[in-house]
This record gives sequence, structure tokens and C-alpha cells, in this order.
Amino acid sequence: DAAVELLTRAPVPVVARDAALTVTGWNAAAERCFGFTAEEIVGRSIVGTLLDGEAAAAWRAALAAPGDAV
Repeated sequence: DAAVELLTRAPVPVVARDAALTVTGWNAAAERCFGFTAEEIVGRSIVGTLLDGEAAAAWRAALAAPGDAV
């Protein structure tokens, strides 16, 4: 589909994740930026790989709060 193709070829990092913060998509720019290939990161949690400490706690709190999704 056109949207998937656009995100795949985007010159900026695109990281797709689910509600549990598991990486579900990763483009080539994300590979260059974060140093993980899609094969290494898809299926893993963002917490402990891309986010640690206070950043991870902030994401967990935002997801637990009612209202808009992060």
C-alpha cells in the first residue's frame, strides 16, 4: 500500500509500536539512527532497547493515563 511504501522510504526514522511498546515496524533511517536492523529490533520492547530510566517511565505513565495515545 502507498502509506507503507512512503514510511519505508522516508528519510527520517520511523518506528512503529503497539500499545505494549513492542516494535512492530522499523525503516532504514531508523536502522541508521539507532544502530539496530529491523530483524534485530522488531518484536522487542522499546523499553530497555531504545528507552531506559526516566524516558521509559514517562512512556509507561503516558500509556497508563486516560486520554490521547502517545
